[in-house]
Amino acid sequence: MHELLIFFGTLGGIALFGVFGIFIGPIISALFMTVWEIYEETFREQLLEIKGAKE
Repeated sequence: MHELLIFFGTLGGIALFGVFGIFIGPIISALFMTVWEIYEETFREQLLEIKGAKE
């Protein structure tokens, strides 16, 4: 995961959860990135069809 994403995840976690946000923020951002990659892999064919229809 990119360092900037970890940084913003930490800042957002601190803003939302206080001191525990130091740990919770990066965990939530890592989970979001993982779900995003799973979605992309699962629906790759449909996404390519949609992209081809728009062009």
